[in-house]
Amino acid sequence: ARAGGASRGPPAGKTADPTKIFVTNLGHDASDYLLREHFSSVGEVALVELIMRGYNGTVPTGSAVVQYYSASAASSAIADLNGTELDGRRLYVRAYFT
Repeated sequence: ARAGGASRGPPAGKTADPTKIFVTNLGHDASDYLLREHFSSVGEVALVELIMRGYNGTVPTGSAVVQYYSASAASSAIADLNGTELDGRRLYVRAYFT
């Protein structure tokens, strides 16, 4: 299996959003600020959305969506930041599909 799935096509019925990436294996104390700082190394980050679950949406899932202002920055994030460490955890970065 390829780490992060950077070269895989979209799942059936899905399309890739060229400005967004999906990040997994985050620590449960990861913050918007920490992610924005880490992922801005390849381009200007437009939005960070930590994915939460639970009754009040307060339980972190360890994943997030990061959106860039440009598709080239998102591609660079997949190529350059997949497998990097953040807060002692190896991150998995791939394209985001809608």
